[in-house]
Amino acid sequence: MKQLKKKIRSLILKLVAKHFGYEIVNQWVYFGYNYGSSDNIIRECWGDYSQHCTMAEHFYQKFDAMYDRYGSNAVMNRFWVELGSEHRAKLYKYFLKDYANRHF
Repeated sequence: MKQLKKKIRSLILKLVAKHFGYEIVNQWVYFGYNYGSSDNIIRECWGDYSQHCTMAEHFYQKFDAMYDRYGSNAVMNRFWVELGSEHRAKLYKYFLKDYANRHF
């Protein structure tokens, strides 16, 4: 009975965590800490614009420069707040759909 309660509690916690975006936030934070110049996540996110090369490269260079300036502790917050609402929504949807299933 004790093991069953423990399994049920664990399942509930996983469902609640997933529902409230724990995994998305976790991946977002770890992306910042594990970012390297070979990462293409920023380019991938904006790669579907008709002028994707220009837009994707713009955001990639912006993120890369912020990473160099602010480091892994602040780059994710700084990049997020400097995006306009349309681009925040795009990045959020990208993380929900395409990035959240990656594991570090």
